[in-house]
Amino acid sequence: MFRSPSSIEVNEIAFDADASEFRITASPGLQLTLSGVGVSSNSEATQRLVADADEAGHLGTITLANSATIEGNALFITKGRTSGSLFDGGTILFTGTSSAGSGVFLNNGGTGFLGAGGIIQFSDNSSAGNGMFTTNGAAADTGSGWRHYKIP
Repeated sequence: MFRSPSSIEVNEIAFDADASEFRITASPGLQLTLSGVGVSSNSEATQRLVADADEAGHLGTITLANSATIEGNALFITKGRTSGSLFDGGTILFTGTSSAGSGVFLNNGGTGFLGAGGIIQFSDNSSAGNGMFTTNGAAADTGSGWRHYKIP
């Protein structure tokens, strides 16, 4: 989990074949941008990248920009909000010519009263590649289960 500064930009996150399982979380109010190679994992262990959210309307964002691509054993998770007024949950953005590659994505719905779900958004010339996407519904009657996959 990274907390400071409020945003960080890196070219690549790489996991070697013998890497243990890691969890990288963009906490509410923070942004992680991958702007070059993207994520590459040669490890058999699943590497988790999480875009978190809170009930105050703050969301964590993971952005894949330029030509960033996901390759290997990587699971991206958006967290829905626990409550609130339907502000967005954790967000994963693809811009430029970035690609979901072979990544696996779990887009979670809200879990409480008026809790909004996570967002996965594609813009510009980005693509879903061969990614596998699952969207979970809301865990509460008044929550938002799905949030949009925006593909212009």
